[in-house]
Amino acid sequence: MIIAKVSSVYQKKTHILATAYRKEIHKQIQAYLKVVTQDILLAGLKKVKSWDGYDGGTKYYFACFVLDKVIAGNVIQDKARETYEALKSVSQNMKLPSRMERERAALEALKYITNFELLKQQALFFGRRVPAFKDLQRLKQYCLRVVYQAIEERMASSSRKELEEALEFAQKSLKYYPSNIVQGKILEIKRRLPCIECGFTGKCVHCKGKRGKLYLCPTCRGNQRVYTKCPVCGPYGEGKRGDGKANCSQCAGTGYIGVPCQFCNGVGRVTCPTCKGKGFFVGKCRKCKGRKVLPCGNCYGKGTVIAPNGRPMICPVCKGRKFFSCNLCKGTGILRYRCEPSASLWLVGIFLKNPSFRYKFCNGQGTVPCPQCHGTLKVRTICPQCQGARRIGTCPKCNGAGRIIVPCPTCPPEHKGKIFKSCPHCKGTGVCPVCKGVGHRV
Repeated sequence: MIIAKVSSVYQKKTHILATAYRKEIHKQIQAYLKVVTQDILLAGLKKVKSWDGYDGGTKYYFACFVLDKVIAGNVIQDKARETYEALKSVSQNMKLPSRMERERAALEALKYITNFELLKQQALFFGRRVPAFKDLQRLKQYCLRVVYQAIEERMASSSRKELEEALEFAQKSLKYYPSNIVQGKILEIKRRLPCIECGFTGKCVHCKGKRGKLYLCPTCRGNQRVYTKCPVCGPYGEGKRGDGKANCSQCAGTGYIGVPCQFCNGVGRVTCPTCKGKGFFVGKCRKCKGRKVLPCGNCYGKGTVIAPNGRPMICPVCKGRKFFSCNLCKGTGILRYRCEPSASLWLVGIFLKNPSFRYKFCNGQGTVPCPQCHGTLKVRTICPQCQGARRIGTCPKCNGAGRIIVPCPTCPPEHKGKIFKSCPHCKGTGVCPVCKGVGHRV
């Protein structure tokens, strides 16, 4: 909770500092806030002071300002005085006769001039005064003139060593003092210098611009042909070979052939065993059970009934005859039944004498499907040529070898037993990955 409150105070001070400082510092302030406040709360100002480099110095100033504005002003004032003394001593070396020493002194002076100008702006914000350096702008112009002249002299030579020195010198001066002229010189020098990997060729040094290399095919070992399982007899073999045999020509590899059914003589149907080919059969009447007559429904076959006075009297319905002739079978006692499953179940006992034809009906046709060939007209029997083995003789495709020779599926014919692998250095492009194929360093 305490850390959160302190951080909020630091954020308000950070906003004030960021609006007053230069744009370069403004971009860094927000990134510094979290780490600075954490380090101050955990380890104090000593850890913040141990940061190195210019960025570290900026963090240190900011940390001082967060703690106390007076402390920050004093630190910046001391730093500005140190930079002033260093710049004063370096400016005296500009009069040395040696060209190398003058160039080195000019670079160092540009570094101190840049830092001194920034410290002057920071000191002004904190209300501190720094010593004024006489003819600072004239010194800056003289240093830049020395730097530009050094770069031009080295660029005038066609020696690669001189161009390398010019590039190094220009990059170092650009680091101390940003200049568009120096940036243009750097681009010009890089165009004149060859690529550090490929020279001026712009090609990949590993594949020589061929995008890859040809290697021996691991499948065919350069023979362009390989053995493969025979497509005809292969499914019947084990491992990488087929069985080398062919399907029987008579049974087509099934082991059986069809011969005409002798039971039905190739017709497919036989006489119905139930009705003996008639389409119907004769049985007892299902209503009178073969008795030809039916008892009277009023007197139940007695001929008399009990009168209302309690005495027996002749049945008024049958007139004492007790029975009537069966109206279903017309008094014959027998009926003709169609040969179909809807026949009365009590007639099933007729078919039980021959269990092989039990419950077979022809639906009035007189014939039923043959029980041997089931209407297919043929009966399956073992092939007399292969005796049920299904495969005999020699495979016509591989001549019994079980495998055949085919072109290699891995390597294309134009590569003649080799395969092409892309260069891993240039990713198969063939151009130098460093200079992107331009041949120089830009």
